[in-house]
Amino acid sequence: MNLAIFHEASFIALYMGAILVTFLLIERSILYYIVARDTNHILRGDQLNHQGPVADLAKALSDTNLSNLTRHSFEDITDSAYLRAMKVLKSRLWLLDTTITAAPLIGLLGTILGIIDTFLALAQSGISDPSSVSSGIGTALYATALGITVALYGLLVHNYFQERLSVLSDRFKDMILRGAYHGN
Repeated sequence: MNLAIFHEASFIALYMGAILVTFLLIERSILYYIVARDTNHILRGDQLNHQGPVADLAKALSDTNLSNLTRHSFEDITDSAYLRAMKVLKSRLWLLDTTITAAPLIGLLGTILGIIDTFLALAQSGISDPSSVSSGIGTALYATALGITVALYGLLVHNYFQERLSVLSDRFKDMILRGAYHGN
């Protein structure tokens, strides 16, 4: 059985993981920038002319007639709008978490498959060329290094997004509190 195909597949999976992390870094950064910009506009009292999580939250606040609501009803409405907005911001972050968890495991699997393939080739041909054995094991270990690198890259991106989410969540709460304070 030739395990080299599976060994190569682990490299492809790891490169795809790195591409996925990079795509999410770009896509989420753009979204978070737009949301932060829109939140700043709303907190300054400007109106938004487009749709998005901030516009939806602001619309929920402006459509709410505080004089006819109990505190509990107002909290239900704002909590619902807040949760919908946060759902948009948190979407796809599970892909980062999965990549962070899976990348080292895929790298380890690639290493194990590469070493098994090297030992199978060694068993068939004998120890006629020690440099080819060393090269095979070195290539196999490269999979672990790549897996750890992809996981660390993903972890940095994930932590950056967690910090941005925290800031945006606080801005959303500020919008809700200002909306309640100013009576819309």
